[in-house]
This record gives sequence, C-alpha cells and structure tokens, in this order.
Amino acid sequence: MSAKESFRKVLIVDDEPEVVEFLRNFLKRRSVEVHLAYQGLEALAIFEKESPDLVLLDIGIPNLDGLGVLRRIKEKSPKTKVVMITAKNDSTSVTEAKKIGADAYITKPVDLAELHSLIDKYLK
Repeated sequence: MSAKESFRKVLIVDDEPEVVEFLRNFLKRRSVEVHLAYQGLEALAIFEKESPDLVLLDIGIPNLDGLGVLRRIKEKSPKTKVVMITAKNDSTSVTEAKKIGADAYITKPVDLAELHSLIDKYLK
C-alpha cells in the first residue's frame, strides 16, 4: 500500500486537552500514528518533523491561530489534508479557512457521524 493510497500519520491540534484526548482515542481505533499539539508553533514544529498526511486543526489555539497554521501547512505541503475543527461557527472563519485551502470544516461539539465520515474519507 503506497502513501498515496492510505494516510498513516495524523496530527491533532487543539488547546483543549479533553478534545485532544477524544480525537486521539477515536483515531487509535484506526491504527494510525497520532501526534498531538496544543498550540500553533508546536503544531508547525511537529508538522515539519513528522510530515503528517492529515491534520485536525482547531482555529482558536495559542501563539499562532489555526488559520495561520493552516496557511503555513498549505504553503509547505499543499496536498496535506487539513480538517478545521472549532467552536466558532462564523462565516468569516469558514470562508477564510476555505480560501487558504482547508479540506473540510466542522464545529464543536463534534458530530461523531460527521467526524467518522471525514476520517474515513481522508484515511483511505
């Protein structure tokens, strides 16, 4: 199986430990390598080191917001799949995330069926 056929590394970026733990446990059942970050600059450092195939990225994170992280990820690796996850459900954030190159956008509380569908889509 080539890297093109299957994603194996996922980076979760959120400043809420309970959200990170929830997503980590959700992904562990899919036998993927999971990396965790709680702030923007930390996420970029892990992204550089691990080259994840999929990033689950919160918009409201410290020291560099999710849109800034998304912008840098897409500049370095346009094919990396990024799913924005946020408590904010405003059209400005959605529009900006899509303009930068987000592949999908979901709001908290995360709908399990929607998350399951997105993960399956990007892990295949």
